[in-house]
Amino acid sequence: MFSEIFLKRPRFAIVIAIVMCLAGLVSLKMLPIALYPEITPPVVTVSATYPGASADVIAKMVAIPIEREVNGVEDMLYMSSSSEDTTYTLTVTFKTGVDPDMAQVKVQNRVQIATASLPSEVTRQGVTVTRESTNMLAMISFVSPKHTLTSLELADYVIDNVKEALARIDGVGGVDVYAASSSMRVWLNSDKMAALNITAADVRNAISSQNYQPTLGKLGAAPNDAAQMVYPLKTQGRINEVKDFREIIVRTAEHGG
Repeated sequence: MFSEIFLKRPRFAIVIAIVMCLAGLVSLKMLPIALYPEITPPVVTVSATYPGASADVIAKMVAIPIEREVNGVEDMLYMSSSSEDTTYTLTVTFKTGVDPDMAQVKVQNRVQIATASLPSEVTRQGVTVTRESTNMLAMISFVSPKHTLTSLELADYVIDNVKEALARIDGVGGVDVYAASSSMRVWLNSDKMAALNITAADVRNAISSQNYQPTLGKLGAAPNDAAQMVYPLKTQGRINEVKDFREIIVRTAEHGG
């Protein structure tokens, strides 16, 4: 038996035990130690927004092109997606031990290939690729002690002052705010639109084309070397007031009406 060797030679067994103890002490300092070790597979999330589209349209126009390219990315275990009204989310799970940063780069490269097949409205909104964990670290609630802020104002404060500060903390993959932020809602009169033969798409295009910040340049700038002074040109920029939205011109007739 193998055990008889150590029973007949106790000194040899003691030497082997001492060598193993010394090897354990040396390797103890070489073992990686982390406060929060990576015990779960790395997860990369792809998010896209298609304003005004239904879940079925998003599944056909957004999900299929992206998943066709992302499927089969190196070291991927599996992926799952969800298509809802106006939003699309794809979760890609990689093998345990894969570098999360490299996994994000691989998915980003595949999504970039699929961008050419996506609708222009989706690419205009942007397709985001983030590295996140499957577990929620914490949930924080904000209240106004003296009720001086409404829920909408409180949500704007959190988005403008707290969300980005938390996202910059090392180890935080993403911060979500479960509250509605300030926005402009436009109500349309269907009777007047039918009488003027105007569609909702016409109104949306008018708002998009007139609600932007143009760059006008400067007067007297190069290559005009003889100019003594340079005057930067400024414009009103984006619309912020309700009365300005009401003055948007949706369509003009040939006679100017």
